[in-house]
Amino acid sequence: MKYGRDDDEWDELLDAAIEYLVEIARDRAITNYTDLSSALARLTGYARFDFSADRDQAAVGALLGEVTDRTYDEIGAMLSALVVQKATGDPGEGFYRLARKMGLLPPGLQKFEFFQGQVGLVHEKYGR
Repeated sequence: MKYGRDDDEWDELLDAAIEYLVEIARDRAITNYTDLSSALARLTGYARFDFSADRDQAAVGALLGEVTDRTYDEIGAMLSALVVQKATGDPGEGFYRLARKMGLLPPGLQKFEFFQGQVGLVHEKYGR
């Protein structure tokens, strides 16, 4: 069980997140956490993430980390870069922590520049 979701539900959410983000990438667009949650509920039938709950905030971050883990070798970019905070247009600190952990964000490179580069790579891979 992860973040109150059983393993089957989590796996379905992960598959749905990848499917949704690939569609967003094909349109050369980005999305936000709220729209991602709505799309996952629509695609899976499971409850939306409640961003007023710390557990659900952490769950979405973990889910997007797994999206990147599962897809990075294939696409050479962080698919999770397409999900941003509505208020800031930035993916959030968890995205940058994962990038540093993966060795993708070297010291001195501006975070927003890195984020934009990742979005560009994802759009290049999937864009129509």
